[in-house]
Amino acid sequence: MVQMPWIRNQATTVQSRIEEPDTVGLFSRYAIEPSWLIWTSTQPAFNRLFVSTTTDDEVSYALARWFAEKFASRHATYALGTLARLGGRMSPGCWYAVAQEFHRDRPEASVLRMWVPILLSNAPVNTYDFLDYLLNGSRPVEDDEVALAVFDYLTTPRPKLSVIPAMFDDDDSEQVAFDFEVPGDAYWLNESVKNVFRPRIEVFASSLLTIATRQFERAYDFARLSGAPEVGWDWVSLRRPAIEVDEYDAGTADWWDARGCGACCD
Repeated sequence: MVQMPWIRNQATTVQSRIEEPDTVGLFSRYAIEPSWLIWTSTQPAFNRLFVSTTTDDEVSYALARWFAEKFASRHATYALGTLARLGGRMSPGCWYAVAQEFHRDRPEASVLRMWVPILLSNAPVNTYDFLDYLLNGSRPVEDDEVALAVFDYLTTPRPKLSVIPAMFDDDDSEQVAFDFEVPGDAYWLNESVKNVFRPRIEVFASSLLTIATRQFERAYDFARLSGAPEVGWDWVSLRRPAIEVDEYDAGTADWWDARGCGACCD
């Protein structure tokens, strides 16, 4: 590790540099050696990046950008070691910073493979399509495993309830409808099928079939648990639009695609 003897004598001054909005930018501009991660790991302002409930402020944003731009890709083992040492979780701001940096400057495949499981396990509810961009930008062969892992995550159904307007039960309680959503964006999922998987479908077919089957089974199981479908009634497939254009399909295709069903079927 690169030694920084002056820190021992000026620890308070350096600490104030990363805790103040006016000076944290100066710190992040010049602190580019990975050894800085050892010291910052002892500082509360930096540690907040690795607490999932942390909300962004000016200092947290600057330190997250510093961590992502200087270390996440260029010194991945140091960055991941820091993440592990501080508990393995990421604040939404830190997650966005790393994901945005990977979108701006995609790291080499070996680095990306190390990061993707962490990005998926720490992903906030709203990813602002960064995972969709990551999938759609997959490089043939070297990113094949990453593409499948991200597609699996983006098409995983999540249960969702909504109130049915003006519908009440006998006790005057509001009626609710079961539905589900997926983390991925419908447009980008379909683009990824077209650009990443379909040109080399012979490579991906078996894995995609496994993923698609698992996702439909999950959606059906959630629906059955909610009491929505009757035995033998496929609540999910009932919404599938006709293969040929059909006037009765108005709105059905949008529902189907918005839940990742179209991408899984394709």
